[in-house]
Amino acid sequence: MAPARPEAPLYQALASTLRGEISGGVFGLGDRIPTEPELCRRHGVSRNTVRQAVERLVEEGVLDRQQGRGTFVSALPRSDPALFQRPPAQTYAFRLIGHGWVAATPALAGQFGLAPDGELFSMVRLRLEADRPAAIKRYFAPADLWLDAPPTREEIESAPFDAMLVARGVRMMRMNIMARPGLLASEDAALLGVLSGGVALFSERVGFNEHGRAVRLSETVLAEDHARLFWSVRRPYGDQGSVEGLTFSTWTAAALD
Repeated sequence: MAPARPEAPLYQALASTLRGEISGGVFGLGDRIPTEPELCRRHGVSRNTVRQAVERLVEEGVLDRQQGRGTFVSALPRSDPALFQRPPAQTYAFRLIGHGWVAATPALAGQFGLAPDGELFSMVRLRLEADRPAAIKRYFAPADLWLDAPPTREEIESAPFDAMLVARGVRMMRMNIMARPGLLASEDAALLGVLSGGVALFSERVGFNEHGRAVRLSETVLAEDHARLFWSVRRPYGDQGSVEGLTFSTWTAAALD
């Protein structure tokens, strides 16, 4: 008879449950999770089990402890559905189109709370999948975030934009994403290798830090065959009321970077 398979430690099971709740929208990006005593009561486990589970998710970058404030969701779990996963590394790459310091347009100055013509760091990349153009990414972030450590050539050519900000101590605790269909202008169509006037998905993603300040903005143009939408509907925990209490989150599948 084969030996019985040992059961996984309780903290691993709880960590898996918490990942599922975050993936399912029970707790969204930037939300504070329940306290240790609350988690103990909800899941019928000891405080030590809760601490170990939370620590595991902190190590994974899913949760972020903030002294005196609590523990917050800082990223989606890696075990999320494929919709939130990047393609394998060998099929996922960027081609740099341009970068530099630019004066903010009135719209961008308003988004970032800057004075008119305030300075931004800007970068434009062409996202490739299997060596084919998939999306145009235009990034913007206030210049003051880069004063102590200007972006390096290596980062500009290959690092994810959000990772560049995290390396400078900037964390996105909340993100607003808006998407709309539209027709491609000739310049964007040429970069994507499709006909001008074709249908595309245009999205804008604004990231906010723990103080509610807008610290990054990206504009994405997705080729038609890469444009997908996913809606996540979240009801506050314990709320059994009407749909008026629901929170709707919209994600663009290929525009999360």
